[in-house]
Amino acid sequence: MTQYLRPYIEALLTTMASFSTGQVTVDVTADLIVAANASRKFLEITNTSFAREVYIGNSNVTITTGHHLAAGASFVIDLSICTAAFYGVTSAGSATLTYIEW
Repeated sequence: MTQYLRPYIEALLTTMASFSTGQVTVDVTADLIVAANASRKFLEITNTSFAREVYIGNSNVTITTGHHLAAGASFVIDLSICTAAFYGVTSAGSATLTYIEW
């Protein structure tokens, strides 16, 4: 059975070999977190702030239209469901977010 799985395992490892990470600060105006990536298979965005909530979405994101990301929480997209750019905004002050994608 292993011989049948080998191509899938090799494809997964090859995809994971090229990944990117980053750290961005967002504030009260929509800031780009991660650019669109047509070949994205996985994305995780983490709010590393201990005190600020972040709202994520498209370039028009606001605190009333965005997806809530609590302080210390992560947002994960797997299986290449969405390859669009992600933006973030806070209601006050700034927050630092990290991301990893492949």
